[in-house]
Amino acid sequence: MIDERRKSLRTDVEEMAYISASGSSTRCRITNMSDDGAALDVPDASFIPNCFQLMTERDRIVRTCRIVWIKQNRIGVEFETKEPPVITHRERQFLQYLRDTNWQRAATLPNSSKLISKLLENGWVERRGEGNNVAYRITSNGLAAKIRPVKI
Repeated sequence: MIDERRKSLRTDVEEMAYISASGSSTRCRITNMSDDGAALDVPDASFIPNCFQLMTERDRIVRTCRIVWIKQNRIGVEFETKEPPVITHRERQFLQYLRDTNWQRAATLPNSSKLISKLLENGWVERRGEGNNVAYRITSNGLAAKIRPVKI
């Protein structure tokens, strides 16, 4: 018997939607949805950032999403409902190195694994690559965090 980990029951749907992040959008298909999340069929899961906005085509509802699993070209997302975290001065300073949405090599950024982990956890940056080829870029949530009041 499979252990069910979902918070609420999902309903099968066939609805088109748009994934939006960092100024670009991708069309996708919602296969099932609940109050807490959804499963999406996407053209290429490797191009979908960890955090993004999802807008349904029919009713134009926009939800902030976080990827929780990936299987080929299907992704499972959780809808974010909590208040966005407050940014600290140190976090904002780091985000200044990522001025636009281009990838920056880790070697050109301040070396602070704890700070980078926090930025990744908050969905403010995303990572790609391994070893010496690691790079980071700011997400749309990171751009929004940069203009929020700083926690003192």
